[in-house]
Amino acid sequence: MVIIPLHLGNHWCCAVVDILKREIRYYDSLFGDNYGILNTILDYLSQEHSNKKNSSLDTSNWNLIIPKKGN
Repeated sequence: MVIIPLHLGNHWCCAVVDILKREIRYYDSLFGDNYGILNTILDYLSQEHSNKKNSSLDTSNWNLIIPKKGN
């Protein structure tokens, strides 16, 4: 797991990358739905994999999750 703190200018959020489950979760105390940052993180993982392993990372089966209020 990789925990990524994110500062959005007016408050902090958090993304959690679980490589084994192939998912990225985004936690925001203001319940924002920033799918853009999830896609950016997934793109970064893909680029890092390509640079380190010299092969492409299949990101089609990754889940980008934003828990809803109350979950």
